[in-house]
Amino acid sequence: MNLIRRDAPLIFAFGVLLCLFEAFGQSTTGPNLSGTWKMNAARSKLPKASKIRSETLVVKQDGQQIEFRHDIDGKQSVENYIADKKEKVLREVPAAGSKIVAKAYWKVEVFVTETKAVFSASSPLGGSEMMRTKDAWSISADGLVLTEKSQWEDGQSETVYDKQ
Repeated sequence: MNLIRRDAPLIFAFGVLLCLFEAFGQSTTGPNLSGTWKMNAARSKLPKASKIRSETLVVKQDGQQIEFRHDIDGKQSVENYIADKKEKVLREVPAAGSKIVAKAYWKVEVFVTETKAVFSASSPLGGSEMMRTKDAWSISADGLVLTEKSQWEDGQSETVYDKQ
C-alpha cells in the first residue's frame, strides 16, 4: 500500500506530461482538408508581381497522405505529400542539375510543407540549397475556408480559398 502512495505523484506527473505533449506538440494528423476549393482573390494577399487570375484547388486526404491538384489559369499541377516530416523528392530538374525536395508535417491543426531546391555539385550553382518556402495550410472551424500562408526568403503571401 505504501508503494502505491509513493508512486502516485510520479504517475500523475507522467500523465500531465503526456497531455501537455499532445496539446502543444506536433500531431500526426490534423483536420481533413479534402474538397474542391476556389481562390477568393478579394480576400487573398498575393505578391504584387503575381499574375494569377483564378485558381481551383482539389485536395484529397487519406490519413497522412495529402494530394493537392492545382488548376491555375488553366495550367494544372499536382503535389503529393506524406505528413511524416521526412524529406522526399517532389520532382527532378535534370537540365538545371537540381531537384525539388519537400517535407510535410502537422503542427497541431496546421498542415506545414517546407520546400527547397537542391542543386548537385556538378550544377553551375555547385551543391547548394536555395529557394526555400514554407507553407502553412489551415481550415476554418466551419470547414468552409482554407487558408495557405506562404513564406519564402524575401516575401510572403496569403491565399484564401472558399469551399465549392
